[in-house]
Amino acid sequence: MKNILIPMSTVLVLGAGAAFAQETGFQGGELNLEYNSLDNDNLDNPISMWSANFGVAYNLTPQFGLQVGAGYNSIGTEFEDGPDTLGVSVDMTDLNAHAYYNFGVDSKIGIFAARYAVSNLTFELNGVFDGAIPLSMDLMTYGVEGMYDSGPVKVEARYGAAEIQNSLLLAPDQVDISFYELDVEYAMSSNFNLVADINGTTVDLMGTEITLNTYSAGVEYMAMTNFGLTASVDGGSLSIDGESESIDLFGYTIGAEYVVSGGVLGSNDATLFASYGTTNISGIGIDEDTTNLKIGANIAFGGSSSSDLFSRISLF
Repeated sequence: MKNILIPMSTVLVLGAGAAFAQETGFQGGELNLEYNSLDNDNLDNPISMWSANFGVAYNLTPQFGLQVGAGYNSIGTEFEDGPDTLGVSVDMTDLNAHAYYNFGVDSKIGIFAARYAVSNLTFELNGVFDGAIPLSMDLMTYGVEGMYDSGPVKVEARYGAAEIQNSLLLAPDQVDISFYELDVEYAMSSNFNLVADINGTTVDLMGTEITLNTYSAGVEYMAMTNFGLTASVDGGSLSIDGESESIDLFGYTIGAEYVVSGGVLGSNDATLFASYGTTNISGIGIDEDTTNLKIGANIAFGGSSSSDLFSRISLF
């Protein structure tokens, strides 16, 4: 497992010289609800993904605070065989915690830990349970993270590692996982932003290294006070040791956001969003086009907004 504690000590020293006092107590939170539908011509039905996640933050002192959260995710699809329908699904829950040091408005550095519990892969024939594959396991992740906000520039970065626990199929020493995330936003004007992100995950599976890198670059435009449009170009690659060719991904996403302000939410906002994207997957004998429809809502409470909290930890 890679050592990630040494970089954290360096970050803390750098941040200590620029301490910024914030109010103590409850800092608010956010609830995220989301539905994704992935489809392509070879699927009888789309792959459906449901998720619900929340996080809350509390400053113990003006400089130090905690953020905790939990989430639920479900992935499933159905295959048709004549008059019969076979459903396949897997669920995942998680608990996460962040300890951070404030050094500016919406600027902080810290450490995180999260535990994911993955269920067995279950099968249903015509809506009746028909068996399971024992995929059940826990995934423990931990690492360092930071958030920086200075005028028009916002940056969030994270580096971590993960290990498998309580698995019937894999021992902890058979898998080594590391990952990173970097999100950047630049405000060109009060209603036009440039956004970009890169993410990477490397899995060493019994000596075979599998690497997934993804990127996205796009724009956000607030057409009205509470209505915005988004567009991005997305890509990535999946490489496997021993394979001379990688699997490449390239596509685009367009979307819209509507902000519901005040009302029953008091001073908080709820952002409703929807997007549609298409991705071409090619390489190693594959050439497929997939589509992704996403709808959801981010609901802030207690004085918070999504920019105040560390984002959800994402391995893939």
